[in-house]
Amino acid sequence: MNIMTISAAAAALTITATAFAQAQQAPAMPQGMQLPQGMQLPQGMQQGMMEAAFAAMGQIAAAQKEAESAEAALFAATDKASREAAWARYEAAEKKMMAVADMGAQMMGGMVDAGQVDMGKQMLYSQTADKLAAGLAKATDPEAKAFFEAKLKEYREKAGGEAKGAADPAALTAEDLKFTKWPGSKTGVMFSRNVAYGTRQVGKGAPAADVAQIYDLYIPAPVGKLEPKSKFFLYIHGGAWASGTKDWPTQIFVGLAERGYIVATMNYALNNPALGGVHSFADMLKDVDAMVSHVPVLAKALGVEIPRIAVGGSSAGGHLALLYGYDGANPEALGLGLAHAVPVACIFSDCGPTDLASPEFSVAGMNATKQPFAESCANFSTLSTGKPEFASLQALVKSSRAYSPAYLVNKKCPPTICLYGRNGKIPTTGMYRTTSANGPKKPYSNLWKEIGSTAKVPASVSTDGIVAVQNFVLLTNRLHKASVPYAAKLAPHGHTMILQLDPSSRTWLYKNLDKYMAAPAAAAAPAK
Repeated sequence: MNIMTISAAAAALTITATAFAQAQQAPAMPQGMQLPQGMQLPQGMQQGMMEAAFAAMGQIAAAQKEAESAEAALFAATDKASREAAWARYEAAEKKMMAVADMGAQMMGGMVDAGQVDMGKQMLYSQTADKLAAGLAKATDPEAKAFFEAKLKEYREKAGGEAKGAADPAALTAEDLKFTKWPGSKTGVMFSRNVAYGTRQVGKGAPAADVAQIYDLYIPAPVGKLEPKSKFFLYIHGGAWASGTKDWPTQIFVGLAERGYIVATMNYALNNPALGGVHSFADMLKDVDAMVSHVPVLAKALGVEIPRIAVGGSSAGGHLALLYGYDGANPEALGLGLAHAVPVACIFSDCGPTDLASPEFSVAGMNATKQPFAESCANFSTLSTGKPEFASLQALVKSSRAYSPAYLVNKKCPPTICLYGRNGKIPTTGMYRTTSANGPKKPYSNLWKEIGSTAKVPASVSTDGIVAVQNFVLLTNRLHKASVPYAAKLAPHGHTMILQLDPSSRTWLYKNLDKYMAAPAAAAAPAK
């Protein structure tokens, strides 16, 4: 993983850019500049601000490219002089990134706060530290070892230190958490980064922080001033089960903490060999269960009771949140033997896939990632069975269906809050490749036929790659049929962008979380 994948500048200006997403019209774009696919600037945005944003994005790209070049030179260096020269180049690029991040926050005013920029910087430092640790492991001569050891210590400190309580998460104390006040919070929200919920840490079963058993913690007030019985929200990040981190979206975490919630946002095992190996849905759910089993330990450290929790997530995280909550009502369905140490009061799915077995899901994914069909099948076979091999498409559909939350719904399931976006489309190519990027093509109608679906092949699918409307309708229909209380909203925005772009959706979420956390399982109609 590249050390510049997540940077301070990206933390500030990606937030800025995503705040412009899904708008209907945009001013002319300066020559040579491009926004990410599907992203536009809103009509009426001031020309000067737009040009400044594009200029900043160009500076990010240039600094990132220089940092990548410096990184390659650093790890290829065989003598002290070349190693130090490469490091000096990297530091200069890093400083540039930091400066652009600060400029972006100032440029966008209240849209990006100091806490978000600080978070981005810590993320960059953490990524750099992981790379330095890898360099130290490969170093052979004493001078190189000393260099990497010194830099690693410096960057671990910048990133907030090693995971807190990593040696024994069960022995966590309030002193271990080392809280700091969240910048800009009007209510005194406190924050602690990289707390361990399990022993799989960097260098101890996890080659990078992305797959380590760690979480960030937001609390409404200093320890000693928390409510005796506290509301708790666990967030599971998205990233197609292969990437992403616990660091997004801080705006929502701080908002919940300001409403009195203790919020934990976790990293977990990912299905990406570059980030630590091959992992299945079962592995990911076991990490979620380990985090939930850690909640009583955390409650004791904070001096509170946490009698039940809300579990939510975005995209892949929403899928895992649904699976985890519904597994508690159907433990025999997946047969994973999860402990479910703390009851789940409600679930929140922000654009989480609910039907992985549908042909629409496969088509959407292939168009979004340009992935060959065989590769896509191997990937989902790994997720659903733990092995990349699959006997047939029908067998893959069966294993994927087992991990499709919509088919696990029964009357015992916790109340569910469903938020999905309906905007934007990716025109399908009408064909998929069966073997490789250059392999033979077949029409999509053939895929429907192989799966055994009689549904009409759509002309296009949703931009989110998970066919948002289809998933929304299927899940809510099944919840209704099973008489499970639910709140549902289909918003005019793209995948996982609703909460960032629409303040009313955040209010809607907060009210429904409050409702279901306070009420018994048989809650009445959703809050308006």
